[in-house]
Amino acid sequence: MPVFVVLCLLFIVVSALPTTVNAGQWQKEEIASMPTQLYVPSTAPQLAGKRALMVSLGGCGQQAKGNTEFQQQSNWQQTADDYGLVLALPNAPDGGVLAYGCWDYYGAQHSRDNRHNDNLLALVSDLLQRESLNIDSNQVYLSGLSSGGAMVNVLMCLAPDVFAGGGNAAGPALGTSALQTLQVATDTQSVTEACLALAGDKREFLNTQVMSVVWGSEDAIANPGYAEVIAQSFVSLYGADASNVANPITGIQFNAQETRWGDEQGPRVSLTMIHGLGHAWPAGGGSGASAFMDNQSINYPALLARFLFANNRRVHNLNPSPSPVVMLPPSVRTNPRD
Repeated sequence: MPVFVVLCLLFIVVSALPTTVNAGQWQKEEIASMPTQLYVPSTAPQLAGKRALMVSLGGCGQQAKGNTEFQQQSNWQQTADDYGLVLALPNAPDGGVLAYGCWDYYGAQHSRDNRHNDNLLALVSDLLQRESLNIDSNQVYLSGLSSGGAMVNVLMCLAPDVFAGGGNAAGPALGTSALQTLQVATDTQSVTEACLALAGDKREFLNTQVMSVVWGSEDAIANPGYAEVIAQSFVSLYGADASNVANPITGIQFNAQETRWGDEQGPRVSLTMIHGLGHAWPAGGGSGASAFMDNQSINYPALLARFLFANNRRVHNLNPSPSPVVMLPPSVRTNPRD
């Protein structure tokens, strides 16, 4: 057989092999038409013997930087190592929308086949099918900052069967436009109704979701008033109790207050307000002086992961034990009801 033909056949075989990622290292891939930074930890998974997947989305101004800000400064890598979870940090396809490359969360005309929803759902599907990653479909989470956080609002409602939990950092409410970030332009009832409309015949999966919202009190880009509207809409959607529990959280420079709403089984919704923080991702300690990455307040990746792992209804409900024990890293080990 000619050498040229052999080389061509070899290329085809190698190209057809499944993509692998070296444990403990970042790898950049094109997944679902999105440049994506992928991280697989070398540590063991911490829940149900399978890995969680966290898809985390940067904000508008970060898209042009290949999401390297989130990779290098978000503090997600340490949290991934602590919990043994897989990280996927995608950029919006085709450079995003509007002048700054935002995620397309705007308005109400969303479906699973349009406006970046299809790309993100395809990314999750791709990663779930990679057996080497050992991802549990009951432990798929979504988080993001600004327009990325607003996409969390959309997909938690549009695909509640896919996402067991989410974390929105300063992402305006569902149904709002690009011109409605500075002033609160909706209310809890409107957001709740819009969410139910998006969920459609999948709304039963809202019964087993949990949601976290975090915001800076001095945010001059996305009005902090949206935080309460969004949190209360999920309280309503989940049928959480109106009573709540407030917990102070110490940051490096900016402290926070977390409020939780829940039911007889535990917390469902968390709202954390960071006193003195502007429009930024709260990464806790670390380096970097990027405009939208904060290293002086709380460690939101650690806070969010602890909340999601301790309160995942889809994993715990599969366990016949009435009080499942969640094996968290020693540094953040807590009661499953915490």
